[in-house]
Amino acid sequence: EFFTHEPIGRCKIAVFVDPELLVLLLKEKQEEDETESVVTSKLSYTPEEIIYERDLLAPEQQQATASRIFAFLGLSDAKVSTPLRKVSPKDWRLGVSNAEEIEQAVRDAGFDRFLA
Repeated sequence: EFFTHEPIGRCKIAVFVDPELLVLLLKEKQEEDETESVVTSKLSYTPEEIIYERDLLAPEQQQATASRIFAFLGLSDAKVSTPLRKVSPKDWRLGVSNAEEIEQAVRDAGFDRFLA
């Protein structure tokens, strides 16, 4: 099991993340990113990049991002919305019960860039 959760306050939870499985998933993600880079380097156009914090976190960003993607695809603009909201803390460590163990495992595996 990748993670389990436990209460850490009135309505908040902290998750326990399996560090070995997380590192395995990060390695798989890195391989996928490398493959994607090879494939997209052969395209005749530059793919649109979507970054959650920049493009989707706030509702006004969501609309601007959707409009940009619609234009890129040659589609008419349309209004978008979602009832979903970010509920995890800004500092991921506050929501992970074994944060120190995760940080160490991620550092040891060479994935420091994911710890920001």
